[in-house]
Amino acid sequence: MRTIRTVVQENDSLTVEHPEVVVQGYRLTDREALAQLSDVLPDEQFVVVPRELLTRFAPKE
Repeated sequence: MRTIRTVVQENDSLTVEHPEVVVQGYRLTDREALAQLSDVLPDEQFVVVPRELLTRFAPKE
């Protein structure tokens, strides 16, 4: 997980300014799981993140 904070264009990478946490994972494609989601905006997508990763690396505030 990364917290994206600044806008920088270096070589082929782009960092975008947002206070949110950006996660990388496998796209959720299970139709039953997707059907259980609510309040989904048209441009939202979902990824699967292992729970262990969140508890180990999530910022403690």
